[in-house]
Amino acid sequence: RQQYAEAAVRFEAHLANSPNNAAANHGLGLCRRMLRMPVEASRCFTLSMRLDRSMSNLVPNLLQRAQCMRMHGDREAALCDINRVLLLDAMSSSAMHLKAIIMIEIAQYEAAIGVISGAISIASDDPHHWVVRGVCYEKLNDHEASIRDLQRAVVLAPSSASVYYSLGNGFAALNRHVEAIQAYDRCLSIEPTLTACLNNRGHLHALLFHNEKAIADFDECIRLSPNQPAAFANRGAVRKRLGQSREATVDLERALELYDERQHQNPRNGFVRYSKGEVLRNLGRYQEALVELEHAVRLDRSCAEAYMERGFVFIELGQGSLAQEAFDQAIKLNPSCMYHRYLSINLLQTIS
Repeated sequence: RQQYAEAAVRFEAHLANSPNNAAANHGLGLCRRMLRMPVEASRCFTLSMRLDRSMSNLVPNLLQRAQCMRMHGDREAALCDINRVLLLDAMSSSAMHLKAIIMIEIAQYEAAIGVISGAISIASDDPHHWVVRGVCYEKLNDHEASIRDLQRAVVLAPSSASVYYSLGNGFAALNRHVEAIQAYDRCLSIEPTLTACLNNRGHLHALLFHNEKAIADFDECIRLSPNQPAAFANRGAVRKRLGQSREATVDLERALELYDERQHQNPRNGFVRYSKGEVLRNLGRYQEALVELEHAVRLDRSCAEAYMERGFVFIELGQGSLAQEAFDQAIKLNPSCMYHRYLSINLLQTIS
C-alpha cells in the first residue's frame, strides 16, 4: 500500500501542473483502486476518457472503471462498462474474464462458463481463465470438470499461490482431503500469509482429526487476520471436541460477534446466517441455531451446507426424522458430496 500511496502523491503533484494529462489521470486512478478507493479511482478513469477518446485509451480505462464499480458493489454499472469494451474490442479476453467473474457473483454460472470459454479460446495460456471456469464448474457441482481446469491452470502457472488454492478447494469439494491439503501446502509455501488457505487447510485437518495441526493453522490465521470469524468458529469447534470447554466458548462467542457485524453490514447474506447457525449449534443454543438456519435457506435455497447444519441440530435435539429430511435435502442439492451422505447415515445411527 505504501508504494501506491507514494505514487498517488506524485501523480497528484503532476496533475496540479498538468490537469489535462489523460495518462496521469489513469495512473492516479490505478493507484487509488489499489488503495481501495473505488469512487475516487472511477472519477480519474472517467476524466482520462474525456481527455482522450482514442480506443487505446478508452478500453483500459473502461476495464479499470468496471473493476472499481464491482469493488463498490455496483455490478450493473461494471457490466455496462465491460460490454462497452467488448463492443470496441470483441476479442478482449480481459473483459470476458471480468464479466465471467461478475456472473459468478450473481450466480449465473452456466452463462459465465460460456463467457470464460470464449476467453480461453482467445488466450488459452492464461491460467486465470482456467481457474475461473474451474470455479464455475465447482459451483455447478461438476467437480471432475473443475479439477481438470484447475490442473491445467497449475501446468500453466506452477508458481501461482492462487491457482494451488483454487485446486485445493476443488479437491476439498470432492472430499479428496489429502490431495486438497497437499495443494494448500503448495499454496502456503508460495504465499504463507494467505489466511483463507490457512483456514481451509485447518478445516480439513480438523475433519481428519489432526487436531494439533488444525489449531496451529487457525492460530496463524487469527494472528494474521484477528477479525476472521471462520477461524475463531473452526478453532472453537476443535477445542470443544478436545474438551477445552472454556477456550472453545471464548472462540465461539468471538466468532458470533464477528458474524453479527457482518450480518449488520449485509443482512441478506445467507452464508453469514448459516455460519452463525453453525456457531450457535456448537454453543449448544439449538433453537437459536434453527432460527438462523431458517433465515439462511430462505435467503439461499441452494445452500446445501445450511440444510446439512439443520440436520446436525436436529440430531442434537434427538429428532431423527427431521434430521433425515434435512440431510436428504442437502444431498439433493449437492449429490456429488458424499460427505453429506456419510454424515447422515452415521449420525442417524447414533439416535436410532
